[in-house]
Amino acid sequence: MDDQTVLASGTPGAKLVVHQGTQAGTTFPLIGDVVILGREEDVGISIHDPEVSRRHARISRQAGRYVLEDMNSTNGTYLNGVQITGPQPLHAGDRISMGQTVLVFQIEPETVAAQPTAAPVQPAPPPPPAPAAAPVEQEKGRGRCLLWGCGCLILLGLLLAVLAGAIALLFAEELQPIFDELGIPIQLTMLYVTHLLA
Repeated sequence: MDDQTVLASGTPGAKLVVHQGTQAGTTFPLIGDVVILGREEDVGISIHDPEVSRRHARISRQAGRYVLEDMNSTNGTYLNGVQITGPQPLHAGDRISMGQTVLVFQIEPETVAAQPTAAPVQPAPPPPPAPAAAPVEQEKGRGRCLLWGCGCLILLGLLLAVLAGAIALLFAEELQPIFDELGIPIQLTMLYVTHLLA
């Protein structure tokens, strides 16, 4: 047996390491049989993320293993990218996503150092950030629709003006009494309409 480290027989130490979010790099040890994760300050693990519910999820120790459950959160709890709908067992390296926060479940046997301790295990590199292109695309789509709508309204207005001018030219003789009654000289109107159509 290696004389640098003596392993103790006991319960393994479990923890959550924040890999993405405002608390990236923070480690939360899982202490006790039940730990609540949420936005509230008085829960076992407080996550500073506006998309996380006040009491979002629960990790409990059942029959020697850790189990993750969603607590009817608004935005859901995801285990390795899949939304959970019931209790799910946790395994070392599992990724738990809540809102914009990603935590990695780590479990290792507790060790008791006899003399010098072994070098600490290096955590896995953080995952690449999740693409946030959907909201940007949605904003682009709204702007594009607004532009098309305005363009169509302008085109419709021009079409109506041309149509009114064409009607005035075609029915100039029939409209003459109406223009005379209103005091509008037909020659001025015809000049204006032909100028618009030219």
